[in-house]
Amino acid sequence: MHRLPAEPNRSAKGTKAKHLVRALKDIVIAWDVAVEQFDHSKMSKLVGDLYGALDNLDKVHPHSRGHF
Repeated sequence: MHRLPAEPNRSAKGTKAKHLVRALKDIVIAWDVAVEQFDHSKMSKLVGDLYGALDNLDKVHPHSRGHF
């Protein structure tokens, strides 16, 4: 079995990430705030990117658009 070489500084990055996760573990985001943020900023960008990438998406039946 051929293994790819490990990414440089992988161990150090992992250790740094673990410390960061521990430092942020007390942060709590209310579900309604998270959903609103996703619906109003993230989702609109994703839909815009999708329409920009697929020229004829507006011609697809609305029920089928959910598959994209």
